[in-house]
Formats: sequence, C-alpha cells, structure tokens
Amino acid sequence: MLNQKKTSDVNTNTNSGNNPSIHDDPKFFALANLLPETVFVTDTNGTVVFLNQAGIKIFGCSPVSTSGGFTLDMFFVPEQTVRLKKNLNCRDDLIQEYTALKDDGSTFSVLLHTHHMFENNSFTGIIGMIADLSDRQALQKKLLRAEQKWRDIFRNTWEFWVLCDLECNIIESSITHSTIHNEEFNISESELLGLNIMDFLHDDLKHIMKRNLKEVINQGKLKGIEHIKLKDGEERSFEFNQVLVYEDEKPVAIRILAREVTAEIAAKKSLEISETRYRSVFENTGLPTIILENDLLISMVNVKFEELVGYRKGDIQGKMTLPQIIVKDTKQSEINRFFDLKNASSFEMECRIISHHGDLFDMIMKVGTISGTDQKVVSFTDITSRKQVEVNLLESSAQLQKENILLRSSMKERYRFGNIIGKCHVMQDMYESIVNAAETNANVVLYGESGTGKELVAREIHQMSSRKKHMFVAVNCGAIPENIIESEFFGYKKGAFTGAYTDKPGYLDFADGGTLFLDEVGEINLSMQVKLLRIIDSGDYIPLGSNASKKTNVRIIAATNSNLRELIKEGSIREDFFYRIHIIPIHLPPLRDRKEDIPLLIDHFMKMHGDSNKDVERILIDQFLDYDWPGNVRELQNVVHRYISMKKIDFSGSPRTKQNPLHISPMQGDQHLSIMLDLYEKEIIKKTLSKYQWHRGKAAEALGINRKTLFTKMMKHGVESTRGGAK
Repeated sequence: MLNQKKTSDVNTNTNSGNNPSIHDDPKFFALANLLPETVFVTDTNGTVVFLNQAGIKIFGCSPVSTSGGFTLDMFFVPEQTVRLKKNLNCRDDLIQEYTALKDDGSTFSVLLHTHHMFENNSFTGIIGMIADLSDRQALQKKLLRAEQKWRDIFRNTWEFWVLCDLECNIIESSITHSTIHNEEFNISESELLGLNIMDFLHDDLKHIMKRNLKEVINQGKLKGIEHIKLKDGEERSFEFNQVLVYEDEKPVAIRILAREVTAEIAAKKSLEISETRYRSVFENTGLPTIILENDLLISMVNVKFEELVGYRKGDIQGKMTLPQIIVKDTKQSEINRFFDLKNASSFEMECRIISHHGDLFDMIMKVGTISGTDQKVVSFTDITSRKQVEVNLLESSAQLQKENILLRSSMKERYRFGNIIGKCHVMQDMYESIVNAAETNANVVLYGESGTGKELVAREIHQMSSRKKHMFVAVNCGAIPENIIESEFFGYKKGAFTGAYTDKPGYLDFADGGTLFLDEVGEINLSMQVKLLRIIDSGDYIPLGSNASKKTNVRIIAATNSNLRELIKEGSIREDFFYRIHIIPIHLPPLRDRKEDIPLLIDHFMKMHGDSNKDVERILIDQFLDYDWPGNVRELQNVVHRYISMKKIDFSGSPRTKQNPLHISPMQGDQHLSIMLDLYEKEIIKKTLSKYQWHRGKAAEALGINRKTLFTKMMKHGVESTRGGAK
C-alpha cells in the first residue's frame, strides 16, 4: 500500500490549479456515500450542497434538509465557529481538530480536512471530510486511512492522473474524463499499466521529463505548464502537478495530475492581442480619455489625460475617483447622473476640471457605456477658451448696459443715485466719482464726517462693480479688540487657542471675490497694517493655528473721518499702507454744505418711516434749514423719525446756524410737503438770482443746473427778471 509522507504533499499548490466541477459527478457521490466518515461539499457562499450518508447519520440531518441551505459551522460548537470561518476564508487546504456538535447536543472530537476547488481559475466551493476522533487510541490508524481515502477523492478533481514509480513506469492511471482519450495513443487504459511514460514522448520532451523527475525527487513536488506534441503532430498544453509519494518514510512513486489548458492559453493570447490593439487606439485618441469602474474609480487613463491633470498614471489608475478631479461648483444634479449606472445611454455635460497644480479647465465631458461591462468611457473636450470668450462678451454687454444707463441718467437732473439722496452739484460730482470707482478694482478711501453715509457710498460702488455677485463685508475696525483682530480677519483652525473648538472662517474668507469695507481704518494698529499689506500685494494669508497659506481676492474700500496724512505724521498709520489703499479718494460733503438737499432728504425719510402723506409746517422747514447738522444725514434721519413719533422738533441742544440763514416767510396753517418744496425752490432761485444781479448763467452754475433748466423753473414759479438785460 502506497502512502504519502505528509498530507500537505497532496494539498500543496492545489489552490492555484483549476479542478473540474464535482458537484454533479455521480462517481464522486457514490464513492463518498460508501465512506464511514462525513464527506461534504459547499458552494462559493459556504452553503452545504452535499452531505454523504455518514454525515446525515452523525449530525442528525435528513436528506431533505441537506438541500435547504445550512452552513458548515452548524456542525461545530459555537466557540469554534470564528476560528473555523477564518481558516476557511484563507483559501488554503486545512487539516485541524475541532469539536463537533451532534443533533442531540452531545459533542465529540473530529479531524477536519478541507480542500478549495477551482474551475477555470474561479473558486467553486469546498470539498471536505470530517473524521471522528473519539477513540484516541485509534487516532493514528484512522488518520492514515482517512488520508488515503482523501487522496482517492482528490484524484477525481483533475481531468486525468497517473501514478508511476521513480523510473516512470505506470502503476495506476485514469484518463476516463480526460480530453485525451485512449484513441489518441491507440491503446486502452488497462494496457497503460506497466508501460513507461517516456515511450509516449517525443525525443525533445524526454529530457524535460527527466529534468522534472529529478526536481520532484529533490523537492517533493513540482507544478507548471507543458506544451506537448501528440502522435498526430497536434500540439496541446497541459497544466500539471507532480507530488512525490512515500511509503515507510521512503519515496516510492510520483503522482502526476494534469488537465488540458490549450483553449485557455489560446484565449489568453487572443485577449492580450485584443488588449494591445485597444490600448493603441485608446492611447492615440486625440482627446483626454479615461475608463471608469462602477464605483467611479478611474481604472485607465491615456497620455492626453495625464498631461491635462498633471498627475502620473500610477497616481491615478486604481487610486483616484472622478469626483476628485471635478471642481465642486459643477452642478450636483449633473454629478448624480454618474451614479445612475443602469442607464446605458451616453450623455454630455459641462464641468470644470482642476489639475494637480490648481489650474482650472472648462470641459465638455462625454460619457458612454462599454458594452458587456459595468465600465464607462469618458472623454473630455477643452472649452476653456470658448467660455472665456463668453465671459468677455457678457462683461462687454454689462459694461455697455451700464454706460447706457449712465448716459440716460446724465441727460436729466439726478436727485438720487441708488440709495443716496441729493441733487446739488457736489453730490452730482460725487456720483461721477462712484461710477469711476466701480469701473475698476482699485482700492478706495472714503473721507467724510460721521453720518455722511460712507458705508452707503461703499455699497453703491460694490453694487455697480463686477464684484456685486459676491459678498460685501463691512468691518468696524474701531470696535474690534486688538487681541482678537487677527482671528477675526484671518479666521482660525480648531485648537489654535483655548476655546477654539472648531474651524472658523474670517472676514477674508467671506469677502473672497467681493468687497471688504474697512470703516474707521485709522484705528487699525501698525502690526495689523503690515499683515494687510501682504494681502493687498499678493492675496496670501495664514489662518491662526494653520501652517498652510490661503489665497483671497478682495477689493478694499476704506472709510475714515480723520486726515490720514496727519495720522502718518503722528506714526499711527504706515506710509506704505496709506499708499496701498489711497488709490481713489472720494470726499463726502457734510450736510451743512448741501442744505438744498434737505427737503429731498426729509421727503425720503418721511416715506421710509411710513408717513409719506404727513403735512409739514413751513416754519419747521426753516428750522431744519437754520440748523448746522453736526451729525449730518444720520442726525437728520433721527430728527425726522422723532418728529413723526413725538410731533415735535428736537435738535438735542446742538447750536443753531447764526450766519445768513435762508429764510422763507411764514405762512398760515399747514401745507403739503410738495407745495413746501416748490415754495422753497422758488425762494432759492430768487435769492440766487439776486445774489448774482440776475445773471442767469452764473446763477445756474451756482445752483448746479444748466441755463435752460433754470429758465424753465423760473417760468414754472413765475419768477421774472426785475433787471433789464438778463443774461
């Protein structure tokens, strides 16, 4: 009787081989049912699909229940199921002791043998045997007998096998299921016994067989693929596995197991040729192209795509997903179309790609499905230049529209500009300055007393500029404590200081792409001025607690009620900081220098506070005109609001104007505001004409209107020249 020296000799390397299916082999089932040990077969999911009669008897299972689907771990005590599953998942052949569990609840020691089966290089299931080790004294004898029976079963998992002695004389053979039938050799299977394997080989293969024989004797095993020319000259390929067989610790024979792989090798070569051709077409396409897997993983890229994104192929293929290279502003609804991979139709969409170096490219992405797979092919067409042309056209159109509005507004007398009220000539000049500032990205400084509307002007500049789609962030520099001013401007990272429990963006993050309004800019300390200089020059800044630099794109509009040049002399403003922000200066006039706008402002604030039909006594307007308004427009709004609420005028004890006040003769009773405005306008025109000896040209210039408008208003109010030769 021939026995193997070690069980591992039979099992070695069988995982990599391909075994024909035994799930429907009646010869196997008949043999298994004759064995006293439990024999089982599972499918790829671990479900037991066959259990021999001995197993049914030992574990109390009926033949009906064996087809219902239970797993192997049901044969063993729960404490060992974790170890069992771990060992079965490793795909290595297994011989280990376990404690089995009978149907009546009793336990007993067993020896478990398992072997993983493969067909066409695909895992098909597990075949195994459970030997009862209850009788420890007979353990060795039963083990040897079980191993011999296991080898008999294992023989049925290859197409054919041969057992020969060390001189290559055939002792046993089985070619019943082989693709090489006995007709190939013109000899029956029984006649093979006693013949020498060398007699069936060509001379050029005999030395290969001798070499293999020597290697098996030295190493105990050998596997590989040989290409053999048969008797009729036909060449075939066989995968073989040779194992040295021992008896009484001495090598006595060689078991050769083999199966034909001619068709598989031919198919593999054909696939390699096809892949080479496909790769050539894929690489030489004129567009950046990628192959996507079902989970959006990029499995293949061509050279054009590698050049586009700036990553090496090795860093992309099998490692990066498509969303990692698409900018987040791409519409989410479009990105979601990728997840509907059941839809086999192709489609196109616009997206923006970001390269390894941070460059942005506008693309048309065309997606198609590869037939018979879950993969998709995606090509990219660069439309960055076309998109830039579209942006330029839109900007040009917006600019033309803006100029058209300005042209039309310049053709008539302007009494307001956006939310700014006023029609005197100093306000008209300021409106032009606002328009000029909005057309550029240069920094602006607004000079004006408190209450003159500096933030209102800053907002109008922002709304008229190309930055209006982004945020206008107003910062009161004088209200921020010095110890937190950096964190407020630059933001901070979690853990930057005590109390920083999460990341917090700063003003520069919010104002990115928009306008940063710095009110009371003269209150910023020198250290912070240095940091703002860097932002103005390069846009770079570092949040507190971070090592990474960030970029921002902001336009600074500063405001102050101080003389910045005097602050430079005092040392509280850096000269270089001053010249960075003092590009476009705009001066806002105090209300005392444009009192002719007071009736318009009163009307505006009356409407704002819901009292547009309120009648105003003419004597009250005189009081408004006689007042100096140290708090400017803000104070005027406060007084009007208080008048509406309390029905009285209260100037909070501020001094009244003493020099040459404008005076309108008092009238009996109350008058509607529009009547009062007409009377006031008439009085202004008469006083101005009188001041300039009824010279219409000089009077019109002083009033900030043209001569034709002055003449029209004179006719409207019945103002006639009392001097001859009016000009």
